[in-house]
Amino acid sequence: MQRLSLLQFVAVVQAIFDRMRAAAKPLGDKLIGQEQVLDQLFAKGDITPDRLAAATAAIAELQGRLRSVHLSAHLETRALLNADQIGRYRLLRGYSDQQAPAQRPHHGYGSLYNIPYSDFLPFS
Repeated sequence: MQRLSLLQFVAVVQAIFDRMRAAAKPLGDKLIGQEQVLDQLFAKGDITPDRLAAATAAIAELQGRLRSVHLSAHLETRALLNADQIGRYRLLRGYSDQQAPAQRPHHGYGSLYNIPYSDFLPFS
């Protein structure tokens, strides 16, 4: 992989974030809508076991699609980093080899933007 300058890195990561946000926003809007439908079914007393199953399945499907969009952006970003940068990224995100996967903290994709780009140096 060709080494990126800091400006190139920032531009590429911003583009990844922008694509992720563009794909996630409509899914998030649909998810909120489905949650509102479920709430209304309960509020109106129209909930049945079949409606509950259908509504929660629709919500789960949207949650899975949204999570896939989010994690795909992580994979795309990780591909830009060398081994040292990946180690630093993992450390800054709170991952450690001693933690089991279920014990690792979950951070939103936006948390990458709270990490100074200088923490990923050296760039050419």
